[in-house]
Amino acid sequence: MIHFTLYFFVLLLSWIALVSNIDNKKVLNTCLAVSFFLVLYLVIGFRVDSIDYVSYKSIFEKVNFSQFSIPIFNSNEGSSGREFLFASSVSLFKLLNLSFESFIAFIAFLSVFIKFNIFWRNSPYFWLSVLIYLSFSYFKDLGQIRSALSATILVFSFNQIVSRKFHYYIIYVIIAAGIQIFLIFAVILYVFHWYFHRYLKLFLLFFSLFLPDLIFYIYEYSADFIRALNPFIFYKINGYMAVQQDINVFGLGNIFRVSVVAAMIFMGGWLNFSKSSIVSVSLSSVSLGLIFYNCFSFIPAVAERSIDVFVFLPACLLFPIFVSKMAGGVQKQIVFMLVVLYCLAFFIGGVSSAGEYRNLLLV
Repeated sequence: MIHFTLYFFVLLLSWIALVSNIDNKKVLNTCLAVSFFLVLYLVIGFRVDSIDYVSYKSIFEKVNFSQFSIPIFNSNEGSSGREFLFASSVSLFKLLNLSFESFIAFIAFLSVFIKFNIFWRNSPYFWLSVLIYLSFSYFKDLGQIRSALSATILVFSFNQIVSRKFHYYIIYVIIAAGIQIFLIFAVILYVFHWYFHRYLKLFLLFFSLFLPDLIFYIYEYSADFIRALNPFIFYKINGYMAVQQDINVFGLGNIFRVSVVAAMIFMGGWLNFSKSSIVSVSLSSVSLGLIFYNCFSFIPAVAERSIDVFVFLPACLLFPIFVSKMAGGVQKQIVFMLVVLYCLAFFIGGVSSAGEYRNLLLV
């Protein structure tokens, strides 16, 4: 019930903002944004028994500074949650005798605050960005806190790509990878954005649909070499592949996603978006995420993490920006409704998989 209450409250504000320019009424909108941030923080920061809650509690109990190592803390119990920055934060909280619940509340505050800051500064329709966030990423904040926070840091670093400050961007990538090691692949985004023409991105986006079998074939024949080179990477990949979950890149949902992003790439060229803009970097991120998803669909955990990290949050900026470029009120409202319907489907799926919601303040 709490999820739907939040969603339809933001949906109402999104619609009002679209038809009455509420975003231009700064005092009112600031009050609404701060109030909703506080409510959302209480919902996310003090939940209990959500997805991965027990797993993170186990990590919190077992990790300490005696295991310190870069990039992964030394442990005989796997690498998940042992990234040096995340594990160091856990260890610091334990050193200060702070509880697991306070750690979850701290991570939630960082993740949600930075997201709201990104939306406020970069989105022409703040509330539409929040609505898309509730559809795509909200349930990640409720459970998979490392992916949620590291993806937030990545999007926050987009200004460094815009400014072509590669050395600063790398610092952000290292911080993000210190929370979720998968973010090390975000280094590729800088090169992909600045040195790949949009038509090459478009070609790779469609061509990647046909690559999973080839990549899997190459991996099978190079597995022994990978094991000799780095046993950790080999066993990590094999562990991911052991989870049986079929991903059909030619499924209707994925073909639709690819088509939408392809249309955005065309529209980006037509609207002359500069490469030195957040919208262009966001579009590059979404394209790269879908390419990764398609290429590594035979490793479901990697494919889905590619979407979580590179696609969902940038989409929170892209959709409002493209809606703002629509000419005429009726056209904007039609596109707005299409976006809402698309997002609502994701949101309902998230609610169904989230399980029963419980809050520490209400227990």
